[in-house]
Amino acid sequence: MAEWDCIVSRDRLHWDFNHLELSTLSYTQHNPPSSSTTEIEIHLCKALPAKDGVAEVDQCPAGTRVCLRTTNQKENEADRITRVVPIAGDIATPSYTSSLNAEFTEPLVLTLHGPAYPPAPHDPSRPQSVSITFHCSDSDHSPTFTSYDTSKGVLYLEWSSKAGCAQKGAVEPPTDGGDSDNGGGGSRRGGSGVGWFFLTLFILIIAYFGLGAYYNYTQYGASGWDLLPHRDFWRDVPYLVRDITSHLCSAIRPGGSRGGYTSV
Repeated sequence: MAEWDCIVSRDRLHWDFNHLELSTLSYTQHNPPSSSTTEIEIHLCKALPAKDGVAEVDQCPAGTRVCLRTTNQKENEADRITRVVPIAGDIATPSYTSSLNAEFTEPLVLTLHGPAYPPAPHDPSRPQSVSITFHCSDSDHSPTFTSYDTSKGVLYLEWSSKAGCAQKGAVEPPTDGGDSDNGGGGSRRGGSGVGWFFLTLFILIIAYFGLGAYYNYTQYGASGWDLLPHRDFWRDVPYLVRDITSHLCSAIRPGGSRGGYTSV
């Protein structure tokens, strides 16, 4: 299973579902003296919003993208919600599978996975999923209900839509924290690495001088410049820099009439 980003890529083709909006469909089962209406809300690319006028206990959890809710109706009695099933979403780990034959002659079948229902410790608890068969269409239609296999926890839908039409060109998922089109992610990662290097170097330098000064103070009672660790070395640094600079300049400068000399 792969992480769901609303795009399916296969070889040199891809299917983009980002333009699909929230859809609602329902079906009714008559079981005299009552009937049950099941409403299915689906938004492939966003978490479903909370439903107005519905108690929190009758809502699907936050992060649900496909929610199934069954309401029982009986004459002279108030309607009551009898089943709320989070079929798919990013409640746990967003994941999907897709199937298509090698010749691309069959419709794309997209399966989105969800948590187990009913939740533990209730039995039998089965992982839920929605299997959507997409058919290529010139216009977007609402999804249609096929069946809900409670023994397997699979909701089957059919959907005729532009999203079911394969588009040429595979779409590669962006790298972590980056833009796959212009390499911006690599630049940001490189810049971040350099920043961490200098930050670490700065901390080490501060620790070196701080611990060295503390050591000289506690061991020798030093004060002022005597607190500086390896004081003699740091005192000679300006002279070392001057000698190195002079040597480099003399090496680069064209030779003159005077011979070189070495200080002793």
